[in-house]
Amino acid sequence: MYILKTLGAALWIVTGLAVPVAAQNWTADDLYVDRPFGNIELGRTGISQTDFQAFFDNLSDQQRAEIRSRCAVIASDGRFSGFATSV
Repeated sequence: MYILKTLGAALWIVTGLAVPVAAQNWTADDLYVDRPFGNIELGRTGISQTDFQAFFDNLSDQQRAEIRSRCAVIASDGRFSGFATSV
C-alpha cells in the first residue's frame, strides 16, 4: 500500500509539471480499476521519489504521455474516486 501511495503522489506531481505529448485520449471506459495504468509495469517504481524518478526516466515518451492521460481520467472521473483516495 505504501508503494501505491508513493506512486500516486509522484504521478500527480509529474502530471502537473509535464509538458503534454500527443497520446491516446483515455476515458473511464478504457480503464480498469485493477489495472489503471494498463500494461505499463509499475513494479519498478519503488518506494521513494528517487526510485519513482528512475522508473519514470526510463519510460518512453509515449508511456509517459499514457500515464499522464490515465492520471487525468482517474482524477476527474467519479468511477475512480475510491481508487484515487485509496492511493
